[in-house]
Formats: sequence, structure tokens, C-alpha cells
Amino acid sequence: MWHFVQDHSGYVEEDCENKYDCGTWTGANDISVEDSFVWIGSNTPVTFTNWTGANPDDDMVTKDLDCVEIFYDSTWNDRPCPHLKPFICEK
Repeated sequence: MWHFVQDHSGYVEEDCENKYDCGTWTGANDISVEDSFVWIGSNTPVTFTNWTGANPDDDMVTKDLDCVEIFYDSTWNDRPCPHLKPFICEK
């Protein structure tokens, strides 16, 4: 069975020039409780984070930046969950 990877080490890398165009879904989200990030599937709390800049930061327009992407430099960003991105799985 495949499920989203739970990145406890902080190291996932991808080749890309602009990190905001090349994020990858991690499977972490705060859909149920704002600012309480859990891993989808297991619902276990996220214990390691590596946010970029001022993230996580629900913006003033959408207010629904609930899913977490990781960039090639291993920093994290929150985006709306319907945003199309590749994803990382582990077996």
C-alpha cells in the first residue's frame, strides 16, 4: 500500500530553478485544526518542520493554506490543497 511520506529527517530534494514553481506535496496539513499540522493517512502530528520565510501563513485572501509542499532546498510552504502539485509517497 502506498501512502504519503512522512519526512522526519528534513531531507527531500528535487531539481528545479524556481522553488515556488517546483514544490511537491508532502502529505502534511492543518485542515482540521489551524496551525496543528498532521500527516494525512496516519493523522500523526508533524514533529519536524522547515518552513520558508514567514510560513505557515494563511493569506488574507484565501485563508485556506492548509496543505504543505516542500521545495528543492528542503524548505516548506503552505498552499491551498486543490493546487496541483506532484506528491511524494513511501511504501
